[in-house]
Amino acid sequence: MAAPSTTPDVKTPPGRAPFLNQIQNDFMRKADMWNRERVLQMRKLKAKNILTGLLLGGTVASIYAYSIMAIKQETFLDDLDEPERAET
Repeated sequence: MAAPSTTPDVKTPPGRAPFLNQIQNDFMRKADMWNRERVLQMRKLKAKNILTGLLLGGTVASIYAYSIMAIKQETFLDDLDEPERAET
């Protein structure tokens, strides 16, 4: 046999919230305020992270493009001749 619950079940009619006292309402307001502040901080952090990611990606892309262009301009390998093959 299961042990009886020490707290009674609260049954409220549909569409009606259970009654809360003033202390609980105050705590809910404070918790909501804390959550809103946290969300604002996270939005700011997300915007900074996106900006940082775009800057790093742009830097990498520009270094890559510069490297490719620099290699295309080099002609030192064009000056080398193929070694002559010895005829046997």
